[in-house]
Formats: sequence, structure tokens, C-alpha cells
Amino acid sequence: MRRRSGHRNKKRSEKNSMSKYQVLGVIGEGAYGVVMKCRNKATGEVVAMKKFKESGERDEAVRKTIIREVKVLKEMRHIEPVVQLYESFRRKGRLYLVFEFIDRNLLEVIEEHPEGCPVVMIEKYMYQLLGAILECHSKQVRSLRVPRLAKLSSSIDLLPVNVVHR
Repeated sequence: MRRRSGHRNKKRSEKNSMSKYQVLGVIGEGAYGVVMKCRNKATGEVVAMKKFKESGERDEAVRKTIIREVKVLKEMRHIEPVVQLYESFRRKGRLYLVFEFIDRNLLEVIEEHPEGCPVVMIEKYMYQLLGAILECHSKQVRSLRVPRLAKLSSSIDLLPVNVVHR
């Protein structure tokens, strides 16, 4: 009996986690799932929500990578240059990760400057990227996916971080 009521409560909390957000659209899709732009209904804050494919979690190597990524991101909460993981939850057997939303990435900034970015901009971003790498290495994170490395301040907010190996 107790087990059933616990299961019911888990289901209720899963539903409550997802029901906190309004899906605004799909940002992108990848090998492991889809990333959606969502709004927190209570606060109005826009977030990025990563929904993993069910099949990806069944693959042991993928599952280990996901677990490692979540663990490291939780450890790196409140480190300024790293994209923040707000929460993780399961719904209908799928894992969801809720991240700080960043509307532009470094690739988009580079593409906006086909003749090359101004030196001052490059210096600023390199300083921030190196700071993010230093923070990752201080946590023994040794393998980084570069498109997701650091939040960049100014008109650009981020180069998201996906830190997965120790």
C-alpha cells in the first residue's frame, strides 16, 4: 500500500513540474532530444527545457553521460560564466532539464560580423571563455562541448555549457 501512495505522489510531482511551464516553441533538436523555449507560469521567466528521447536514456553510454552532465551542472550552480541548470524532473518516463534561457550564442555573434569581430569584443569574450574553462577545470571537468561553454556578458548572453566528463 505504501509503495502505491508514494508512486502516486511521484506522479503528481512530475505533473506539477511540467505544468509550471508554458511551451513557447522548439529551439532545436539533437541526437538526444529536443530543446524547447518555455515560460515559467508563476514568474514569467523564459527558460530552455531539454526533453530527452526515451530511446537515448535506454542506451547505457548515453544514460551515463546524462547523469554526469546533470551532476556537474548541479555542482556548478551559481558560477557566473556557466549556464544555470534550474531543475530536472521526469515526466512519462522522460528526463527534462530546465536551463537558464540564452537568446544568442557565440556562433550567432560571429555570423553577425562576417568581416570579423572587433578586437575589443574578441578580448572580452576570450576573457570570459577562459574564466569559464578555469571554473570547469577547478571542478575537474576535463571535456567540454565548446558550443555550450560560457555565458558572455554584454549584448550577447551566452555560449551555453555542456560539461560532461570528469
